[in-house]
Amino acid sequence: MKYKYVIFNETDGVYASQIEFNSRDAAMRHTEKLRDSYRAQGYYRTSNWDKIPPEAIDYSIIKSRQDDSL
Repeated sequence: MKYKYVIFNETDGVYASQIEFNSRDAAMRHTEKLRDSYRAQGYYRTSNWDKIPPEAIDYSIIKSRQDDSL
C-alpha cells in the first residue's frame, strides 16, 4: 500500500505546500528547499509576525491519502 505525503507547517498550523509527494524522503528534501528560500532573506515571519530563523520552522510530514496507482 502506497501513500502520498504532504508537508504541514506546525509553526503556523498551515500546509506548507500544495504538492503531494510520492515518498516521505521526497517531502523531507522539499522542506530543505523551503528553508533555503527563507535563508535568502535571513528569517521566516510567522503568522504572529514574529521573525524566527528558518531552522526553527517546525515541519511535519503527514500521509495525505492512499494511492494504489503507485
